[in-house]
Amino acid sequence: MPGNPGQHSRQLQQARALELRRQGLGVRDIAVDLGVGRSTAARRLRDALQDLGAETSEQLRATVEHRLDGVLQRLNRLRFQAQADGNTALELKILTAILACERDRVRLLGLAVPSAVVIQVEQGDPHAA
Repeated sequence: MPGNPGQHSRQLQQARALELRRQGLGVRDIAVDLGVGRSTAARRLRDALQDLGAETSEQLRATVEHRLDGVLQRLNRLRFQAQADGNTALELKILTAILACERDRVRLLGLAVPSAVVIQVEQGDPHAA
């Protein structure tokens, strides 16, 4: 009995998305590789992670977080060198890359908070939390 071709295609995309994520690619690059939009790529990745189960998903998160740590270490070394050389423009570019890595870590760990909530908390809104 042949399976649903659309389901088979989704499963192949999920497997490919997961493999690309393991290689350290982001959703935008995964979307390009799969030939789909970013939201579809994110959905394929999310579905693949859900199918894996909690333990394997945690292993993947740990692997990606370890990669982020390595990237951040290299970026910080470059930042200190740019600072020592007095290259402010390069230092600012590196700081921007560092912030992007930290944003990725926040999303990876599920710690993202809507900016409106952050602003309300910083302004002392008691109803924000």
